[in-house]
Amino acid sequence: MVKLAKKKANVQVRDKILTLLDSWQEAFGGPGGKHPQFYWAYSELKQSGLEFPRRSPEAATIFAPHLQPGIGSPANSSLRADGMISSSGSPLSLSDLQRILSAAELLSEMLREVDPNDHEV
Repeated sequence: MVKLAKKKANVQVRDKILTLLDSWQEAFGGPGGKHPQFYWAYSELKQSGLEFPRRSPEAATIFAPHLQPGIGSPANSSLRADGMISSSGSPLSLSDLQRILSAAELLSEMLREVDPNDHEV
């Protein structure tokens, strides 16, 4: 994503990538968070001189679920998926589902804009 953002070919795609990285680095706790790689990518792009688009206060935040310890680890790989889903506890709220849909639509739009024949990336 960093390489795509550094290219100047499609401003809309670049702005969406920058918005996603900014949201993710914030949602995952920045440099000391669970996934500092999002902050590192954000920081690299900031230092390269790219200006991140301003997020409007009304914009929905990108949904970043809290990770549950053990799920997805090799020790639990033999568990059935429906067992993990049913034991997750609380159902998602309507606003959570709307944020998930918004993030999925944004990612889908970004992927449609990527040219698989462009080997500069």
